[in-house]
Amino acid sequence: GLLGMAAMSVLAVMAVRARNEAQLQRNEAHQQRGEAEDLLEFMLGDLRKKLDAVGRLDVLDGVGEKSLAYYARQDPDHLDANSLGRRSRALHLIGEMREQRGQLDLAQTAFQSAADTTAHLLAGAPNDAQRIFDHAQSVYWVGHLAYLRGQMPEAEREFRQYIRLADHLVQIDSAKLDWQAEAAYARGNVAVIFLNTSRVPAALEILAQQRDIWQRLVAAKPAYAFDLANNYGNMASAYEAQGDFEHAIEAQKKKIPVLALVPNAERNQQVQRGLFTVTAELSRLELILGHADGALQLALEAMQRVQALVAVDPQNKTWLGQLYIAQIFLADAQLATGDLAGARANSQAVMAGSAKFLALDPKLANWQVKLRGLALELAARLASNDEQRILADGLADYLVGVRQFTTTDRGLTQARDLIVAQAELQLGVLLAADGRTEEASAHWRAVVARVQAYADHGDLPSVTLIATAQFRLGAIAAARALAQRIESTPYRHPAFADLKQILASGAGPLAEKP
Repeated sequence: GLLGMAAMSVLAVMAVRARNEAQLQRNEAHQQRGEAEDLLEFMLGDLRKKLDAVGRLDVLDGVGEKSLAYYARQDPDHLDANSLGRRSRALHLIGEMREQRGQLDLAQTAFQSAADTTAHLLAGAPNDAQRIFDHAQSVYWVGHLAYLRGQMPEAEREFRQYIRLADHLVQIDSAKLDWQAEAAYARGNVAVIFLNTSRVPAALEILAQQRDIWQRLVAAKPAYAFDLANNYGNMASAYEAQGDFEHAIEAQKKKIPVLALVPNAERNQQVQRGLFTVTAELSRLELILGHADGALQLALEAMQRVQALVAVDPQNKTWLGQLYIAQIFLADAQLATGDLAGARANSQAVMAGSAKFLALDPKLANWQVKLRGLALELAARLASNDEQRILADGLADYLVGVRQFTTTDRGLTQARDLIVAQAELQLGVLLAADGRTEEASAHWRAVVARVQAYADHGDLPSVTLIATAQFRLGAIAAARALAQRIESTPYRHPAFADLKQILASGAGPLAEKP
């Protein structure tokens, strides 16, 4: 009996020790997980902001992948809402990095996975500010990807939901600057959709709301100056859409002192990108007003700025794409100042350099429609007789490719429609020069159909395109009437100068290129 009692006592002691050791291990594991998640919070928050500012995508990519790898090792049933929220933020970061590298399908997978998680968490705590914030970020990224792919109705739906979520955050705590900022961000996204769907008055109204929020916030926290600068950029686009080019230039110039308010602005690559954008846009606006020399100087400066950005991170596809666009702007300015050799050299560089870039993601409307269209249209205007047939084939292939972005539920933005119309106009010119007048006429009629609605809203580039196409089709009186309408505005783009030249020459649809 005593032996049995002794054995029971030993077992009891061992059981207590085992239980204590297990508890210590659980406590240690809990402490380690807490420390790991604190580190992840730092990586996804403060560290991410610092790396974003210097434009280091390679390091940011590692942050997202390491965060996701950590959560992959955890039992999902034991992850609380905060851990799942952090996992979603890691997916946002991974998706963003994939998007900037042009890998849109992979980005979509990451963003949708995050959105599924944050929607589930929000349903369980509909008034929890962190859950609302996390889902708002998911909604933004899903909408942003739809916007990049030209899916405007889907993008608008997501961005309007973002406004509702952001406004809910402000209702919960109106004194918190971050929540006010979310309300401003959300309005900016909807404004961009309005601008891209010819709803300019609505865009100006919501941009004014956004500007007021940012001006209040910048006074309290200068880091928001970057966002105020973006607002002025969108204001400039709205003014331009109304034909108010002077106010558009004024709004662009307002961005420069505002960007200087961002802490460490001279070392912040996003600020440098903002300054590049200002310079490129001012160059384009000066060309619209017919100031070719001023446009050329600004285009050269824009090239220097974007080359510096690409040198910092050659893997950043957004910056690389902007480099090619800047090179096209430079060629346009060179052409307007009579530097045909310089324009041809830049055009050839764009055609060669952008080919691999465009192969990265055939579904990315922003580059496939915009960059390829601009590059081909420029090359067509500069083509020698020997190059015309090759470029005609390239333009025809481009127009076939554009159709994949224009299904019943997915249209092009106004800016992209204009680029496509310019390419189609030039294809008609090349075909007419080759004696294929019937095919040429079909393309010129397509130009009119594509941009008529924009011209009806007063968009002067669209009016110029239609006037040129009508002239090519033999509708001389209609073309002259449209040209007179443009003459009464400040619009003096080289395309309008070309229109006036062919009107003066009296050349018809069979003419060689002007």
